[in-house]
Amino acid sequence: MTHRIFYIGKDRPPFESDENRTLVHFRGGDFSFDSPDDVPHLVLADMDDPLCLDLVAALREEFPADILPFWSYGENIPFGRENLFFALGGDRKGDKEGLWREAAGRKVEKRDLTVFDFPIKFSLGERATVERLIRSLQLNRLKKDLAEIPQSTSLFEKAIGDFFRMLEEICHPHLLVLLFSSHLNVEAYVKPSNQLHREDYDDFRSFCLSDFFGYFKGLDLENPKETIFLDGRTDFDKISMDRQKISSYLCLPLENHKGEVLATFHFGHLSNHYFNRLMISRIREILDPLAVPFAKILQNHQTVLRQQKIFQIFSRFVPPDIIPQLVEQEKSKTSVKPAKQEITVLFCDIRSFTTITESNGAQQVVEFLNHHFDAMVGAIEGAGGSIDKFIGDAIVAFFGVPQALENTGRQAMIAAMEMVRNLTKVDTEGLILPEAGYSIGVGLHRGEAIVGNIGSLDKSDYTAIGDVIGIAEELEALTKGFPGHILASHTVFESAGGDFPMKKVDQMENGVAMYIPLWEDTEEAM
Repeated sequence: MTHRIFYIGKDRPPFESDENRTLVHFRGGDFSFDSPDDVPHLVLADMDDPLCLDLVAALREEFPADILPFWSYGENIPFGRENLFFALGGDRKGDKEGLWREAAGRKVEKRDLTVFDFPIKFSLGERATVERLIRSLQLNRLKKDLAEIPQSTSLFEKAIGDFFRMLEEICHPHLLVLLFSSHLNVEAYVKPSNQLHREDYDDFRSFCLSDFFGYFKGLDLENPKETIFLDGRTDFDKISMDRQKISSYLCLPLENHKGEVLATFHFGHLSNHYFNRLMISRIREILDPLAVPFAKILQNHQTVLRQQKIFQIFSRFVPPDIIPQLVEQEKSKTSVKPAKQEITVLFCDIRSFTTITESNGAQQVVEFLNHHFDAMVGAIEGAGGSIDKFIGDAIVAFFGVPQALENTGRQAMIAAMEMVRNLTKVDTEGLILPEAGYSIGVGLHRGEAIVGNIGSLDKSDYTAIGDVIGIAEELEALTKGFPGHILASHTVFESAGGDFPMKKVDQMENGVAMYIPLWEDTEEAM
């Protein structure tokens, strides 16, 4: 394979073309690559030559660094030109003789140029303008930002905003919309001008969706559930006296290197016949080079959304703080190592729940339970606790794992008191209740438990085992014989008694002393 080198510089090259090497001494002007064989394997430039930056800007817009690298040298380089060289897509700078020797003996590897449409024409006379150089700088900066952006939806929106601003500088649209598929939904980003009314946007949106579904016919997609308006503008309801309607519309697909459509861009303008061939060409100069980095960031964005959805579903069954440990466990096929820890257990049950289920329909009971769990779980998690499991109408919660707490007994008492207060917030309208009404019992005990991921390789739970759970359950069962709703053991009293005065009321058969908070020891609380 012949090694093809593009050289730009005032000096004569130190070697000539031969059967293994083709040297092209470029001196500016228009040129073209008519076939893949014309594309050089290396560009070697003297940075003293002002044509250097023009050539780099022109070629880098067409070819990535892995296809066509740029090397440079120079002794009396004007101020700032070296920075511009790298900003525009240059790869490396070195000493003249060393680079020439390396270029002459460089091993040539086969490249895939099938994704490029030949002939590719260049005109450095046009590209030498300040506007073109600035645009090239912006484009390469945005490519770099897209390539390095973390998996974050907020930074994704910022990158889209930068992308939109570049397009606005080119074609000044009155409405700009980006649509792409995400988890069987359509995600929409919109940038409207101040001259648009809500009805104009709604009409435009229907055109956008119609064209979008034309490219994604095989997908079962819904209309956008949430539309993100960049710059926060949503006030379309103000009508100006000189209101005009969008008269020009353009839809352009964004494709990856395989020709697959990633997203669609939709442009609207108030002027008639605005998007002519020249305007479309200028827009394409921005869209086409950004297809590959945009594909990467779009994939990252969709991965983040998928992970967030999985996390939300998973956290309904497992304490959120333990999920990262379970993920690591799955990777290594090992279990989260069990350990003995001191925790406080909260056990809560609805009093006379059997009577409620017998007196009401299934749908009513399920709706009531959902309202009940929302109120109780909110109180528990608000105090730093985590839900271990639901057993019918009962709730088992831990304080101290997986999230460490300074005083587990105190936090469990805060949760229990808030749960009692939340009883009035649960909707029981239309529900047939027992004579005593809707009430709960809460048992609290602090002690040592074995905590970890317990079960088989195929099915396991992050939970705790030990007498501390059984004692909390027994305390809850005994609450019916005392005023109020809460019974705490002596270990919780020792932990939280300084902040919550308690009264000793009895002792269990196993010797555990029982306490009720003084604020519950009233007729009103019974």
